[in-house]
Amino acid sequence: MTQSIIRQFTKYAKDYLLPELGVEYLTMPINGQTAPEIQTGDRSFLPKNALVMFYETGCGMCHAELEALKQKYQLLVDNNVRVISIAADESKDVFEYTAEKLPWPDKFCDFKGFDGVNFRNYGIVGTPTFILIDAEGIVRGRYAQLKEWLK
Repeated sequence: MTQSIIRQFTKYAKDYLLPELGVEYLTMPINGQTAPEIQTGDRSFLPKNALVMFYETGCGMCHAELEALKQKYQLLVDNNVRVISIAADESKDVFEYTAEKLPWPDKFCDFKGFDGVNFRNYGIVGTPTFILIDAEGIVRGRYAQLKEWLK
């Protein structure tokens, strides 16, 4: 039951309430915790000064947020924010079709959908989801839309 509550809080961007449940139940990083390493097949790395976007090709909201992110990409680069996108796609062709249009270099997909290691490690239950990570690798925000962070 606790995991269902956690998923609902996350889905509706209410994760700031999750510590009230007790951190021993959390299966995802929350604000103030170290971000999980991102797994990219043969290597992994701790994202720092990064905005990580989880998306799924075919998701209308995801495509709208990818377009918004493309428009703000240079602003993010100018402010030393690394953009990382992680797709829930299960087809290499589908992933590559979308990824080739994205201007940032860090585009990943393990072709396991929402069961992929990065989706599980970050507790992603819905897309799009943005995770903001500071220079020390600490999670500083979780958002459903880019405009929630770029006010």
